Amino acid sequence: HLRYTNSYSFGETYSSNDHLIFHEGTGVGAWWGGEEGEYLYRPRVWNGSVRYEVLEAPINDDAEEIIVIPPSDAVCPKQISTSYESDISSFGNMFDVRTKSKSLTITGMSLCTDRVNDLSYELYTKRKSFQDHGLSDSSAWRLIASGNVTGAGVGAGTPIPSEHFLDDQASLQLRTIPAHSTQGFYVTFSTNDMNYKKTSLDVGKTLVSNDDIAVLVGVGVGEYPQGYNFFDSRVWRGQIEYDIHEACPPTESPISPTESPIFSPSLKPSDTSSSMDSVNLACSNKSYLWTTTEGGTTSYGNMFEVFAPNREDQKAFIIKNFGLSLQSAGVDVRALVYTKLGTYEGFELDASAWTLICDTTVTSNLFGEFTQIPERDCEDIHMAGPERRSFYVTLDKSALLYTQGKSGDGVTTPFASDDFLEIFEGIGIGRYPLFGSDLNGLHQSRTWNGIIYYETGRPCDSEENEDSPPPVMPINPVTESNGVGHVSLNKKVVTRVNYMFSVEHDSNTIPLSDLLGDLNINLFKAIELLLSSDKPLQFYATNKSLDIVNVNSSENDDSDLFHACDSSDAAKACSSVKAMLTLTHRSSLSSDFVTYEILRIRNDVLSAIENDSYIIKYVGEQSVQSQTEIILDGVPPREMGADETGYFESTAKRFLNNAISVSPEGIGSLNILTVKIEQQDLKEDEDQGGNVEGAIQGRNRPHRDFSNLPSNELNRALQSSSSIGIIATITGQYQPPPDINFPVLVQDTIDAGGETFIGDLANPSSVSGDSSSYFENVREIKVLRPPSPPSLSPSLSPTVSLTVTPGLTSSPEKFFDLTMIIIVSLAIFLFFLASILCIYYRRRKKIKKNVYTTGIQHEIKNASSDRTMSTKEDSNYSNNFVSSYSGENGNRDEDALYIPQTSTKWQSNDD
Repeated sequence: HLRYTNSYSFGETYSSNDHLIFHEGTGVGAWWGGEEGEYLYRPRVWNGSVRYEVLEAPINDDAEEIIVIPPSDAVCPKQISTSYESDISSFGNMFDVRTKSKSLTITGMSLCTDRVNDLSYELYTKRKSFQDHGLSDSSAWRLIASGNVTGAGVGAGTPIPSEHFLDDQASLQLRTIPAHSTQGFYVTFSTNDMNYKKTSLDVGKTLVSNDDIAVLVGVGVGEYPQGYNFFDSRVWRGQIEYDIHEACPPTESPISPTESPIFSPSLKPSDTSSSMDSVNLACSNKSYLWTTTEGGTTSYGNMFEVFAPNREDQKAFIIKNFGLSLQSAGVDVRALVYTKLGTYEGFELDASAWTLICDTTVTSNLFGEFTQIPERDCEDIHMAGPERRSFYVTLDKSALLYTQGKSGDGVTTPFASDDFLEIFEGIGIGRYPLFGSDLNGLHQSRTWNGIIYYETGRPCDSEENEDSPPPVMPINPVTESNGVGHVSLNKKVVTRVNYMFSVEHDSNTIPLSDLLGDLNINLFKAIELLLSSDKPLQFYATNKSLDIVNVNSSENDDSDLFHACDSSDAAKACSSVKAMLTLTHRSSLSSDFVTYEILRIRNDVLSAIENDSYIIKYVGEQSVQSQTEIILDGVPPREMGADETGYFESTAKRFLNNAISVSPEGIGSLNILTVKIEQQDLKEDEDQGGNVEGAIQGRNRPHRDFSNLPSNELNRALQSSSSIGIIATITGQYQPPPDINFPVLVQDTIDAGGETFIGDLANPSSVSGDSSSYFENVREIKVLRPPSPPSLSPSLSPTVSLTVTPGLTSSPEKFFDLTMIIIVSLAIFLFFLASILCIYYRRRKKIKKNVYTTGIQHEIKNASSDRTMSTKEDSNYSNNFVSSYSGENGNRDEDALYIPQTSTKWQSNDD
């Protein structure tokens, strides 16, 4: 009955104070984990508390300070360097480093500047990626070194003196990075003298790498300190010194040579076996690990990485063969599998880096069943942890199923795992063969649909008969599996969301410690209740296993302007409280969706935890939402497919975040969480085939020259003259003040940055393959806005549905909307009433004039004639009115206004 929590990363710090640090550990499901450790589960967080006393030791000025580092008999100092070539400078850089199979401690760093004068610098770090919690959240960073240095000038590193590094236990702990971990760094000068380089690589791609650590592409920082101005895809220049907590091998120099700038392989490409090749697995146990059969996309192949974690028992295993998920049954296809040690990144096109291990023809099974490549057609691959390896699986036909990635963080989070093996998301391959060409046809963040069959060693004196038949390997996978070595289809991941409160309480009757404990209990119960009563959360709880597992409340720093706490009662204390909510859910549910939903229910949570003992107010981040209609002119005459939809959503999210972060208003505390296309409405351009130059060049794409296009490309461009209407739901998180009108902000951002948005869609910075080709001829992006009152034109566009999360829209705005509806309705009524009165007055005036100027017979005759003429005049006037009305508005609206299919009322009128 002992409770513990499913956590995120084994060995990482979960909780700490000035004296103790709790690390994420292992759950034990039987006495001592079973005879062979088959009932050990990691990572898990122990739920409990430790009471202790602090003993004051006698002061001894001569005593050496004891610094706690991972247990080791010796250390091996090493370093990794980039080149010092640079083409731009600003205040600083943010970037990640990723450790491999060993933990290490950062001991030094050199910076790149062309100055030779004194410079003031600061060095910060934080666990996980620098992109976590947003780039502008200064509270997420921890200072580990600062001071003044003298610049070494062009082409040389400016070292940070070792004495500048903080030597307290917390700082040392942060400088010690566990194995297989990502850690962010932020280094800055107080002046814009940090030199670095632009790159075409995406943020997070490997820049330099050796056997221990990789330095990844980051961003430039355009302000000091930190601010809201960041520059995408920038390469940090410098050197990192570090210690490995083991003795240097006899054949290895204590200091590693400088690494090559890009993608240095750590082992020979042709190596297909590890150091455990000679291990005897005569007594073996067959097992397997699979990802999913969800499908969603079909193409030629996948590249992905697997990782064998370090095991205390040092057991090795052998990968024997593979099973594939194919599109149609009864089709003969050639299946090939390649492998290489280490990452595939940087080697996608290098055939010499890969070794072919499987090559055969298979007949596909039914959808949802794996098509197995026989063992006899594959070479054995020996693995022993810790070891990372890449696989490239391909067919000679576009029939391999894979799934659009869910985690969004590439090779840092495994999609499926067991005690021996982890399978990561990779990339989709859109052509065959791949090698020896350009990067077109590579699709980022794709999950291979398949199964890996492997054998593990077991004791030869096992009671199990060695001659007994091996267990049956799955062809049609089950939904859940509790057996050893198996993993559920939907691996659970962790999402953490922060609430901020201002609490006014009597510190004598409710001390802070009691208040925090009370909040932990009440928040947990409130979230748990809403998971079963709030409809969206109830759906996620039922279908995505969303669950609240922990609440950790702590006192927040009152120095933060947004969270300042002032008590209205001088006799009471006011505490700023930060509550970190930890939730688990299946990996198929994005953490960004979870963050939005938890922020959305903040007012319901606040109502549930209010009581008479204290006054509590929510002062933290809020959820914002907008449903926006966007028109793309110049797309192919079809709707977007799944890959193109995902590409548009990710590009739109990146564009909005980048545009908002550098906006003059400086709304840096706003972060776009999700962009989701809800509906597509295709409209053929009526000018197609008419104005060739306009159809190709467009109104707003002067930077593209089609005058010399080959005929096939010219025809392709001419076909891209349709329009598509998109209804997209956009969500975000925002920390007031000030209050913002999020829907209008989204509209203004797209309108102001339309050219940039078009460029991002048509010219991606990452490898997107055919996903971006759909948008390569887009000539204009428009946002449909609500009509501006009091225009009387019947051809007004349909009202765009724009919503904000309840609680953010103020009552004056609602009153304004209602008032405008009344005013417009009244104005239309008065317009028609005035028209009728005017016609009536003109007819009465004409008849009256005839009565007083002629005799009675003549009057009767003229009156009859006048009636005929008046009828004709009225008819002509009416016809002219309709004709003029249609001519003024119909032609203009055809060219300038796109009416979605959902607006049937206006469509029928226009038709």
